[in-house]
Amino acid sequence: MSVALIFIKAILIGAILAFPVGPVLLFVIQKTLNESRQAGIMAGLGSMCVDTLYTGMAMCALGLVSGFIDKYNSWIFIIGGLIVILVGLNITRKARGTTMVSSDVQSHGSAGLGTTLQAMGCAISNPGALFYALALVTFMNMDVTSVGISIWLVLPFVATGEMLYWMALTYALSHYVCLSDRTLRRTNWCSGIALAAIGLALIIKGIISLL
Repeated sequence: MSVALIFIKAILIGAILAFPVGPVLLFVIQKTLNESRQAGIMAGLGSMCVDTLYTGMAMCALGLVSGFIDKYNSWIFIIGGLIVILVGLNITRKARGTTMVSSDVQSHGSAGLGTTLQAMGCAISNPGALFYALALVTFMNMDVTSVGISIWLVLPFVATGEMLYWMALTYALSHYVCLSDRTLRRTNWCSGIALAAIGLALIIKGIISLL
């Protein structure tokens, strides 16, 4: 396998990791529609950080990572579920006062570190993403030792692939999706409820696995 092919596969892995519908996707959509494309990208950045970490863990030590997740799986679900519920309830609480803003305001929307950290909390709450990364790494046959390159050289390409996906998604949302104030408020409220429901499901799953 050539080095170039490994880098191409890494970019594909990064993009595919962002595909599944879950808390992060809902959060990115909500941030993009409610605040700005920049805020959506910052939310995607949080997901990218976690997914890149998971990919690195998958490539470094498949057995060790799987054992760690299996051991603490229940608590990861419970703690992660609480984080997702808090994020969802916060979105729902703010939904009533949501209005469409002009393009000038959107360009200066909230896109700070807090958005990225919230997205990271949502991403970490889903340990299934690690197994998803493990499956992709295995499927893509990402054995970098066979070509004598470091994992640290591959991970930036994984991050690039995921960020390209988030940039394309937020661009489409900000340029081709037009919502009224009423529809936007309903969308935000539904997104918050959906996030809270996902968080509750994670907590229940964690509690059941502890019993």
